[in-house]
Amino acid sequence: MLRDIFFCPAFFGQYMIWKRYFHENGTMEVGPEGTAANRRVKQHSITFMAGAVSLFSAWVICYPIDLIKTQIQAVNLLDESQSKASSLTKSVSHQAKLRYRAMGLRGFYRGLGITLFRTVPTGGMSFLMYEVMKENLEASSSIIGLKELMS
Repeated sequence: MLRDIFFCPAFFGQYMIWKRYFHENGTMEVGPEGTAANRRVKQHSITFMAGAVSLFSAWVICYPIDLIKTQIQAVNLLDESQSKASSLTKSVSHQAKLRYRAMGLRGFYRGLGITLFRTVPTGGMSFLMYEVMKENLEASSSIIGLKELMS
């Protein structure tokens, strides 16, 4: 839950910022302007890139918190199996101090590369699918008159 408090605003907030940035700066030119297909490809490219970049940034910001959370979960599992749970080993600050003493600042980002490799494309695709489904549902709801019913 601690990670999500920071992760969700970082991820979703940055998505909107990056999407606006890519639109306003004319990035992602995909060919001659004017055709509906080219505008759609450009829109989908912007959406994918905004989702990917925002997820990248959110993980860079929140990865240390997630790493400590995972470390505490592993310690709790070990403690339960050995029947000696300690409140000190469950402390976020204690685990952070242990990690810093053992590995320095780099220890808080150990494993980030593989996490980004796995999740950045997922972030782009997630937002792309969300936006495509939203467009399709809005178009189909206007066809069958659901917008008028819901307002």
